Amino acid sequence: ETAIELYRQAIRLDSTFAIAYAELAYAYYSKMIIYGASPEWADSAFLIARRAVDLDPNLPRGHNVLGITYSLQGRFEDAREAYLRAVELNPSYSGPLNNLGFAALNAGRCDEAYEWVTRAHEVDPRGSYALGNLADAAMCMDMDEEAVRWLDELEEVEPDFLMVQPMRIWLELKHGRNNDARIRADEWLQEDPDNLLARTMEAVIVGWNRDVEAAESAFGYLYTEYPEWGFAQMPATIRTGLAWALLEKGAEDRAREILEETRQWLDNARGRNESEVGILYELAVVSALSGDKEEALAWLQEAFEIGGGGDYQTTATDPRLDNISGDPRFTSIIEQMAAHVDSMRARVERGEVELEIG
Repeated sequence: ETAIELYRQAIRLDSTFAIAYAELAYAYYSKMIIYGASPEWADSAFLIARRAVDLDPNLPRGHNVLGITYSLQGRFEDAREAYLRAVELNPSYSGPLNNLGFAALNAGRCDEAYEWVTRAHEVDPRGSYALGNLADAAMCMDMDEEAVRWLDELEEVEPDFLMVQPMRIWLELKHGRNNDARIRADEWLQEDPDNLLARTMEAVIVGWNRDVEAAESAFGYLYTEYPEWGFAQMPATIRTGLAWALLEKGAEDRAREILEETRQWLDNARGRNESEVGILYELAVVSALSGDKEEALAWLQEAFEIGGGGDYQTTATDPRLDNISGDPRFTSIIEQMAAHVDSMRARVERGEVELEIG
């Protein structure tokens, strides 16, 4: 709030101050993503970022923030062009390089993502986002020891970086160390009880641990108190987590209502969300929880075909997919995901990844 007010004051003093508009737009984006503000903040962020670029078409920061706001609207090609323009204006600007990598990660192109964020790290060796994205891309390709090294370096540079704890927690889940994941999440939440991402991770973990009462409480709190909060597919994850807990407790009518609501949200998000793969995955979850095995398997197969490998280990143990986990076709999809991860890692190791700049 303080930053937002200061940028507004700067604009009141000079209505042509392009960088102030760019920073105000980014502050609006942060308010929505981190602190759960309503989606209308994203619309305002876009208009303000557009104003920054109109005032100064050669401002790299303006194009980078505009790209971020495009991605929130589902305009992914426009976002990519904005990031590339920012890189063209300043090849040593790590922000758009990171964003190009993050977009590739969301699309399941982990090898491409790794190359983009490697470039970001080269121009900014102590940049937190590059270190975090390198860890994320490495995790995506089962380069987990390398991911831990990047996370260790990131904690040295910025101990409170937002994504450190989620990635360490997810590594624990990925390797079946659910109790260790729960301990990490509990400690994080105790340190920062107002952090919605910490609350969401705690909810996911108790769900993976099949602690039905805790899952109902954790997901229910987020669903009730912050119904609009979350990025990528997270709003759907919160709803399907709650629906799973309700089904486990026999509250089928309420669970069906939430699943139908979630399906509508996902249908609206298709083609507009920064993580289309995540949207398809959650559609598979909705179908599995609704008892439609054929549809669930079809959505999961489509998610793989669009996004490649992803985290096949946690997919294999997702309790929300229990209804299809015993089907040979589910096993086949998991095997396809694992093979694709191996192929992406091999391309990185052989230096065969080429980036399309234009």
